[in-house]
Amino acid sequence: MKTKNIQAVIITLILLSVQLTVNADEFTKKMSKSYDVESNATLVLKNKFGKIQCENWDQNKITIDVEIKVEASSQEKANKYFERINVDISGSSTKVSVVTDFDNDIFNKNKNNNISVDFYIKMPASINLDVSHKFGDLIIAIVKGNSEIELAYGNMDVQRLEGNSNVIDVKFSEAEIDYVKNAELDLQYSELEIDEAGSMNAESKFSEFEIGKADVLTLESGYDDDNIGYVRDFDLDAGFSDVDVRNVQERLVAVMDYGELKVKEVDAGFSKIDVSSSYGGVDIGINPEASFKLIATVKMGDFSYPRSKARISEAELSYTSKKYEGVVGDNENPAARVMVDVKNGGANIYYR
Repeated sequence: MKTKNIQAVIITLILLSVQLTVNADEFTKKMSKSYDVESNATLVLKNKFGKIQCENWDQNKITIDVEIKVEASSQEKANKYFERINVDISGSSTKVSVVTDFDNDIFNKNKNNNISVDFYIKMPASINLDVSHKFGDLIIAIVKGNSEIELAYGNMDVQRLEGNSNVIDVKFSEAEIDYVKNAELDLQYSELEIDEAGSMNAESKFSEFEIGKADVLTLESGYDDDNIGYVRDFDLDAGFSDVDVRNVQERLVAVMDYGELKVKEVDAGFSKIDVSSSYGGVDIGINPEASFKLIATVKMGDFSYPRSKARISEAELSYTSKKYEGVVGDNENPAARVMVDVKNGGANIYYR
């Protein structure tokens, strides 16, 4: 008897679940506005739970299309959700703003969280952009003005940021940027791939950071996997990170703690390599056409260099430390410098 009652309850619950699923329809509310703007106007976008897509066109006008979608069992219930979602659109010739605000209880009432607010923007490339987005995709074409971009819990795809100032904050997200001119970057618990950058000051933690080419790069890295392609001038401060570099053209200054630094090639015309490493490894390949002065101090570690082309004096400072100083290469008085300080680890400087 009890078994039959339990079976009846289960069947009833299944039927109720199916009925609720069938009755949950999608309802849409749309909003549209357009503003004539100056070429250097500012566009402000604040949103969450949806998508922001910014496209370029050749008009001095910003158009905004907002699409709000909810799932509900009736139009009446959908309207109640719409009442709790406020999208404020305002603008002038110099500034356009689109801001989403949710009532605090909306997600308690819609426990399935099947709510999305999507922005579709058309804008001139010349404007300044200030965008903040959470829990959704962010797509940006070309911005020639300055930009501030903040993304959390989403995906981002950016074509070009050509302004003199670009502030980028990415957390718990995956992002791609084709080109950024000058940037301040804060990256946490994320994956970011940049094809090319001009000058970048980056702080990255618990992330995967990849950049194909940079002119000037300053990177503070912690608990990362960093992959750098071609860089002219590189300042690195890393702890518990592994950093791979394809090519350094001119200058590298690095402080490494508990991590590996590998540089595949340093150009022949470089000026300075200065690396300090504790509890890790350093591996740097240098173009065989280069000549350089070498100063290395090693404590509780190993050090190797191109002995066949070196005129190096080795001094034993103590039982556990050693100093190397001299010239490597054909030029007897080179301008380039390589300075290495290793503690509890190893360093390998070699000709490629």
